Amino acid sequence: MAQQKPTDTRVVQLQVPPAVEERLREKAKLAGLSLEVYLEELAEQNAWANGHPDPLGLTVNQLTSRTPERIMADREIVLKTARPGRPLPEGKTLFDVVEGTWPGDETDEEIREMLTRLS
Repeated sequence: MAQQKPTDTRVVQLQVPPAVEERLREKAKLAGLSLEVYLEELAEQNAWANGHPDPLGLTVNQLTSRTPERIMADREIVLKTARPGRPLPEGKTLFDVVEGTWPGDETDEEIREMLTRLS
């Protein structure tokens, strides 16, 4: 379910050296995005860095608004970089070994809510 872009956006023009533009285009292409969408994502991430009241919600919104092309590009990146999994300890489920070990300060309930929103 793609999220609609807000209608109250503004246009901002940048002037960058050609070498910077080329590098940004390369990075956008690797991410499966147009330069414009790539720059929008960078701007949004950096605008809220170290101060967004709901970083988990922001991340969920970014994930749920990806294009099918971006989803496929993200999957390729994960599959290329993922380490092989380790077997679960005998008698344990994935839930048993993962719950309560989140790196941030979100509670298990907040994580469950966001995972439900992603499904």
